[in-house]
Amino acid sequence: AAQSWTCAVCGSLLGEHFHADHIVPWSDSYDDRDSNLQVICASPCHLAKTSREASCRRRAQVRSRHEALDTPTCSDMESDRA
Repeated sequence: AAQSWTCAVCGSLLGEHFHADHIVPWSDSYDDRDSNLQVICASPCHLAKTSREASCRRRAQVRSRHEALDTPTCSDMESDRA
């Protein structure tokens, strides 16, 4: 009701397929308070948001492994070429 039945991402009127979404991913915050929840379209909005969040997590994990091993990342090598 607070969102007037519109997607918090694209603003479209929600149909019968929508998802409750954590604004800050639950895996990062463990926060189930109403202030961290929003209703968004199942597709494409929630699928795209989840995909972006997963990509960010994977990049952070790779970066962390490189730092632990003290090996250069792709971006380190690109900056060395400049």
